[in-house]
Amino acid sequence: MAIFGKKKNEEDIQPNDEFAGEMKVILEAKAEEQEAKDIRAREREEEQEKAKAEVRLAEEHAAKAADSIINADGVDSGRFYLLVDEMPLREPENAENIVIAGNLRGKIEVGEDIYVYHGTRKYNTVKVARIINESRSSIEEAQNERVELEVTRGDFPAPSTPDAGAAKPFGRFSVLTNSAPQTVTSDRAKAVIENPQLLGMTFEYSRFAKDQEFFGIMMNALIRSSFLVPAQVSDDTANPDRKRVGFAGIKDKKNPELIVLPVFTDLKTLDRARKAGFKFSGDGNYTALTMNFARTAAVSRDQLHSGFVINPFGPVVISIPKKLIEDLIKTRLFKDTYGEAAASSVGMESLSPEKATVGPLAGNPQNVRKFVVSQPELAGEFKFIAGTIKKFGDSHPDVSRIAAFVTAPEDKPSEKAYVCVIDCPENKVDELFPVLASALKPFMRTINAVQFQLYSRGRFSENFFENHPWIYNKLER
Repeated sequence: MAIFGKKKNEEDIQPNDEFAGEMKVILEAKAEEQEAKDIRAREREEEQEKAKAEVRLAEEHAAKAADSIINADGVDSGRFYLLVDEMPLREPENAENIVIAGNLRGKIEVGEDIYVYHGTRKYNTVKVARIINESRSSIEEAQNERVELEVTRGDFPAPSTPDAGAAKPFGRFSVLTNSAPQTVTSDRAKAVIENPQLLGMTFEYSRFAKDQEFFGIMMNALIRSSFLVPAQVSDDTANPDRKRVGFAGIKDKKNPELIVLPVFTDLKTLDRARKAGFKFSGDGNYTALTMNFARTAAVSRDQLHSGFVINPFGPVVISIPKKLIEDLIKTRLFKDTYGEAAASSVGMESLSPEKATVGPLAGNPQNVRKFVVSQPELAGEFKFIAGTIKKFGDSHPDVSRIAAFVTAPEDKPSEKAYVCVIDCPENKVDELFPVLASALKPFMRTINAVQFQLYSRGRFSENFFENHPWIYNKLER
């Protein structure tokens, strides 16, 4: 009886044990699955917190950058800037008005006339009709806070159809400010450079640098900008009617082996550089030249420089490498702004290979990149190049003299380039340089780069052309 009873118990218990084992496996799997879900949830939460922290940090950086310019040296300039980052769906009180939103830098008041910088057009003017703060209250003035602005249509063209009227004449990443458009006169000493659109966008660069739309609009603003470029100007001992100009080069922070051209958007950012001790070594008068983007692109792509850096002493530093410049000068906006000739000649002009002797910081010779200049023998490839130069000079009455030589960085002697110095009127540069470049190209085999230097803008030693004689010279005939 005992045996039968034991067997019965075994038969009764075994299925239960198997079931318990199966349940244990299922429960363990569910526990692992739940643990994985919890880990993913924690990771998402950490990512969200990290993203929020990055947004807060970017906002703090933008606010601090704007304040350092608006209230430079503790003095309120009265300027404000607002980058439109949202186009709210709320209907305006006046059907013709436009509603936008953004983080206000500075102070703004209802009734104020302001400028809107947008797209590829320079600017329009509108009036502030209403201000709404984050508490959804309508207020008369605001300062350094997030706001919705309702602005009039101003001098924007009236819509031709109801559908056109429904579309807003400007959009996201436009810059609203009371900073007037810059004025560039024929007298460079009286030029006022402020770059309100570019400056307003640089303040917010930390917030939107990865946004393709923002970056594209900023590059459009860059192409239309003019800059203050520190230069060293001295008398030309060989010709009292001319001046020698040399530009500085500073080390690129990300790529210290590269030298870039420092440029500034306005007087306040230039003043920051002066206070930080930025100065030139060597003799000569220190000044800041007004240069548009086309000229800046030309200088920053010569043999010394590998691009330019905007406001290298802050509040926001933006590097424009040589490759990006090359892409920008191919755009339709560049060609429409500066002409087809500028698009083909920008970057070929070098102010002088000797300008490398002008350093960015006094007492810092390690920041100066040196170049070796050599005069090739009149044989082989250079013989054909010299012959082409002579034919070119004979066929262009505006050309007085042309010299040609080879130059290369002392630290990278393989990066050779021909340099042609041309004595001709300055207003003929855009016409002549591309033509000579095209004529020389078929004969450039061992050295495939050429740069051009307008003689009147060069910095040459008194005996330079004794060692590097003029290949073509009408003046000696």
